[in-house]
Amino acid sequence: MRNKLYTNGCSFTYGHVPDDDAHNTEILRAYHAQPCSWTWAGHLGNHFSEFVNESWAGGSNLRMLRRTFDFFNKVEDPSNWVAIIQLTDPYRFEYFDNVVQHYAGVVHDAPLLDDSATDSKTIDIDDVARRAKTPIAYRNLFLNYDLIANELFEKLFALTSYLEKKNVEYFITCMSNKCSPEVIAKDCSNLRVKEIFKLMDQNRITTLRPISHVLLDENDVESPTDRHPSKQGHKKIYRYIYNYLQAKGVMQ
Repeated sequence: MRNKLYTNGCSFTYGHVPDDDAHNTEILRAYHAQPCSWTWAGHLGNHFSEFVNESWAGGSNLRMLRRTFDFFNKVEDPSNWVAIIQLTDPYRFEYFDNVVQHYAGVVHDAPLLDDSATDSKTIDIDDVARRAKTPIAYRNLFLNYDLIANELFEKLFALTSYLEKKNVEYFITCMSNKCSPEVIAKDCSNLRVKEIFKLMDQNRITTLRPISHVLLDENDVESPTDRHPSKQGHKKIYRYIYNYLQAKGVMQ
C-alpha cells in the first residue's frame, strides 16, 4: 500500500481567505506561508505517512504540471506515492520573468508570483506587473479555446506519461466542469487535441469528478459571492475522494 501523498491545484486545494479576513495582515501572512490544513487535501493527508501539498492560490494548470514534474524528478522512490492533481481555469497561464528569475502566473490579466518567490524581499511586484503587460498582451492577441486546449493537453499528456513511467499512482480531478479534460476535449474543434485526449488513461483523468459537484448545500461554499469550498465543503470533498481512492484499492 502506498504511504505518501502529493497534491497540487489552485485555491480549491490550497485553501482561501474569506472576504471578512482579506485585510487581516496576520491571517494573510499565515495564509501565504503554507497551505491551509483544513482543505480536502489536508484531511486526506492525515491518512499518509508523508504528505506534500504544492498547490498555490491562483495557480494555473501550467504551474501545476511544471511543479509536479519537478517534484517527482527529485523523488528517490516514486512508487510509494499517490498524486492527485486538481486542474483549474484553463485560461490562466504563467511565464518566466528573466529579471527576477522566477515564474509568474497570470490571473485576470494580473501577475502572481509563484510561491517559490514569496520569501524574497528584493522583488518589486509593481516592476513585475509592468513587465507582465508584454507577455499578457502577446498571449491575448492569439488567444482562443483551441489554443488553450492544445496547450493543456500537450502538457497533461507529457505529465501523465511521465508519472506512469515513474510508477506513480495518479488521478486527475478539477475545480469545476469547465476545467474538466473531458469537457474541454469535447468543446474544442482541434482534432489533434481530441486524439491526445483519447491516448490518455481515461480511468485516471475522467472518473474522479470535478470537486465542485459535491458542493450541493449553500453552506458548502464560502458565500453567495465567493464560491470557494467552505470548511464544511472541504470535508465533503475529502470524503468523496477518500471513498474514491478506497474503491480503487489505493486506501484501506
